[in-house]
Amino acid sequence: MNKRQLNNKNLQNRQENKISKTKSLTGNSKEDFKAGYRAKIAGSWRRLLQRVKLALASTCKLFFRYFIIAIAWGAGIVILILFIGLVISSNTILYRGAAFTSQPKWKLTKIIKHRNNNANNVNNTLADIIDGWEVQSVSSAFEPLADSNAKEVALVKMSGAIMPSCYSHNVICPDVVEDLTDYLRNNRKIKGVVILLNSPGGEVYSSEAIYHTLKKLSRTKPVYIFIESEDASGAYYISMGATKIYANPVSIIGSIGVYMEVFNYDGLLQKLGIKHKYIVSKNAKYKLANEWLFNDSKDGKQVQNAIQDVINETEHVFWDRVKGSRPQVQLENLHGLIFSATKAKQLGLIDGIEDQPVNVIIDMLNMQGLSDEKYTVVEYSLNHLGAYKGISVYLHRFLHVLGGGAEYYLMWK
Repeated sequence: MNKRQLNNKNLQNRQENKISKTKSLTGNSKEDFKAGYRAKIAGSWRRLLQRVKLALASTCKLFFRYFIIAIAWGAGIVILILFIGLVISSNTILYRGAAFTSQPKWKLTKIIKHRNNNANNVNNTLADIIDGWEVQSVSSAFEPLADSNAKEVALVKMSGAIMPSCYSHNVICPDVVEDLTDYLRNNRKIKGVVILLNSPGGEVYSSEAIYHTLKKLSRTKPVYIFIESEDASGAYYISMGATKIYANPVSIIGSIGVYMEVFNYDGLLQKLGIKHKYIVSKNAKYKLANEWLFNDSKDGKQVQNAIQDVINETEHVFWDRVKGSRPQVQLENLHGLIFSATKAKQLGLIDGIEDQPVNVIIDMLNMQGLSDEKYTVVEYSLNHLGAYKGISVYLHRFLHVLGGGAEYYLMWK
């Protein structure tokens, strides 16, 4: 083989090697490209899915947030509409956080004789004539009154036990009574107040607070009380704040005095296997007075005498209120008894006996010199909207039972 042939052979070999290397590189690059492309696509999908998830989460979060806000606004609007409807439909008066329901009940027109003396000025043949006044019932709160500028007489209904807080509708409590009397005192159209009272009495401090509230009202306007059924104990106490007291012929009045109600659950707790123990400071031996009330020892007698002094002093406060309002009453002869309306009038406990509250209203107008010719009698009820500020007395007692021992309540007799 000559040199020329050898050079050609080497050139051919180099070309073949180059082609082989090129083919090898090309094949590897395609595989790498495909793998990279697949990885890129997978990464793009992952990023897309992640963005979709974040978008959905954000959308759901915003949706639920605004959904809850919308529900809250909707509920608030519905409650507001219902509340406005309640106020409009029932003539509810909102004052100092309390709510009172007002309802026109009677229209009173003073009868004036014509100059020719032929007839009285009676416009409605269905109206009653009582002591020179024409009394016409108002059948609806929306019935137009004859004279919108007529002065008013407030007829306030108070019924139930006297307690510190209004935990039910059958309770008279100081804060609600104070709010209502403040409204009546500040309303210049109202010229007098008649309270329809029906209560067996109740807690001492609450009776004292309501007494001062009515006394404050009676300094600016006449306050008459009409006893519907019962005016006993603490109820008679608060009556001392009024200008005059009237009663229904079948009413019960009196029970002037104080008592303490004591419960001892030790025997029951022992049967139930419940044990309790009190630990008091060394200088407060008698702090847990209820532990000594059923003890006949010297210490027990000392505690009982101390509590008896508290009850006696509280009764003296009751007597002072009665003597300040009705000095003619001989309290020493009453002994905490209850009396009929007739007997109570004889004893000086009340000022008069009437069959219905409208008679008391007319007596007040005539006796207090309220000379306006027209009055509208508006009935006010203690509406305890949102005024359930305490728990039931029975639940309160049950909670004390869990603590064992005796429990006592100071009440007007």
